[in-house]
Amino acid sequence: MYHPPRFIGLRRASFLLAGWIGLGACGWGLAQELEHEIGSTRGNPDTMRGLEFGIRSGFGFNRPNTPDFGRFGQVVPIWVDVGYRAHANWYVSVYFEFGVAQAFDVCTGRVHTFADPSITLCSGSELRYGANVHYHFRPNRKVDPWVGLGMGYEVAPWQVTHSRAGYEDYSGDFSGFEFANLQLGPDYRDELPWLGIGPFVAITLAQASSDSSNRLHSWLIVGARLVFDVRLH
Repeated sequence: MYHPPRFIGLRRASFLLAGWIGLGACGWGLAQELEHEIGSTRGNPDTMRGLEFGIRSGFGFNRPNTPDFGRFGQVVPIWVDVGYRAHANWYVSVYFEFGVAQAFDVCTGRVHTFADPSITLCSGSELRYGANVHYHFRPNRKVDPWVGLGMGYEVAPWQVTHSRAGYEDYSGDFSGFEFANLQLGPDYRDELPWLGIGPFVAITLAQASSDSSNRLHSWLIVGARLVFDVRLH
């Protein structure tokens, strides 16, 4: 039976600590910089229109924490969104996320479908795609808080591999509609008004179905986001 490394808890705690430190730093920056305008948008935020690209990563936690064969509890995502800043306050985009799955219930011993020490590998991924819209509260300030809402579809394929001859490998997927994802965070911009960076938090609500279950679940994702403005008039 696979046993996870003991430092996985420390790694998870490090991600969470880094996320909260980032949020705290941006909160302090918000208090200090909220009234500072930036670059070519100074005094005229309505000129902030054009193509905008975002990329983010962090750590995701699957909820509820109910054991299931094929379920994984954590994911390390790469989340990309491509869209248009139709107005200084409004950003509309499509998004795609690929995540590397971790902490499989069957590999960590949370699901004892059969006593089989020949399980050598649990692997999987998480794919999310859809559309979302962001509202920016202070678009021409150094610290620009925003909130986002989106919806889409989720697919999470997985595989359990055996090392012993005569044993079958198992594979499957959880998939279904993501009814909503709520996101929030601040963008910090300084000397380069076309580049922003900041922490974010997102929570999703989806109905993942498989051969054995059909239930609601959610991802809580914390991390950092980079945003690039390709064109600002």
